Amino acid sequence: MRLPPIIAALLLLLLVAVGVGAFVYVRLHPPSVASRTTLPAASSSGNGTSLSRAAGAVVRVETSAPASPSPGAVASETQGGSGVVVDSAGYVLTAEAVVAGAPTIVVALPGVGLKDARVIGSDPDLGVTLLRVDATNLKTVDIAGDAAMTPGSGFVLLAAPPASAALADVSAAGVSAPLDDPAHPGQQRVLNDLVSLDVIQRQGELGAALLDGSGRVTGLVVAQRDGVGTWAASASSFRDDIRQLIGTGHLSYHWLTFDYQQLSPSEAADRGVGAGVLVLSVPPGPAADAGLAVGDVVLALNGTSLDSGHPLRQLVAAVPVNQDVSLTVHPQSGANRTISVLVTLLTP
Repeated sequence: MRLPPIIAALLLLLLVAVGVGAFVYVRLHPPSVASRTTLPAASSSGNGTSLSRAAGAVVRVETSAPASPSPGAVASETQGGSGVVVDSAGYVLTAEAVVAGAPTIVVALPGVGLKDARVIGSDPDLGVTLLRVDATNLKTVDIAGDAAMTPGSGFVLLAAPPASAALADVSAAGVSAPLDDPAHPGQQRVLNDLVSLDVIQRQGELGAALLDGSGRVTGLVVAQRDGVGTWAASASSFRDDIRQLIGTGHLSYHWLTFDYQQLSPSEAADRGVGAGVLVLSVPPGPAADAGLAVGDVVLALNGTSLDSGHPLRQLVAAVPVNQDVSLTVHPQSGANRTISVLVTLLTP
């Protein structure tokens, strides 16, 4: 894919600013969870405000005891990852897989040093977590919730030292990825409404920000699996999460009372459907009362096909709470049918 000139130029500047900092950091202080070294201040040369803000807002997140992945799951064995400062009052966005189950979390702030961090809240469907450190007047980045992450589009992936900047192309959108469930050891859950990235995997990139040509955050790396792929959540999906968590300290979103996985085109074809989501679990609630069952495929919501361009989560978010929606269901046996399910409010 040919990258737009502005993104290519931004990448070159970021590689210089971050790469030099990473070289100094690694030479003086080899990567270590126990390290308590101040990271080098980001360069403010080149692209001026946008580059300085982006490089200066990227942080390293370190944990004392990571979660143990199950065989075949998206690995979270790293004892560190990346994050990005999204509010000057000390709010840091990272991947849930970086910090899940960790008794202690430390954030290395450029020009400040290491600060203890605490979890404010997480979105288990997207795999993002908001942390807070006791620091103020931090450099931040803007969240570009209006940037489309479509197949073929390119972004700059910016991770904390000792990693650096890299090109990341979107290979597919509206996909799902498996992940160990930190709340239920030995079990898995599925992250939905993600994009898959064409990028070489490197340690420390979990929680790394994806930037557009203006240095704005367009996504966050939330899952990696060796030899399989790297996945990111789009900023358009988690921007409201950040606003809620900073404003109230709590998170809630619209839900149809069942868990699901977006079917890939090949998976949909194997089931004899064009597109849809596979029902993974149906706890007691409106969906169970309507007869939805594990193994069913939901094809459409209010007549809109649930393909990669129309993620279920986004469609449900546009429906008021306590309002019914119409779901077209392809059961494991028998003819397609239509059920009515109430939209509820889920607080993880």
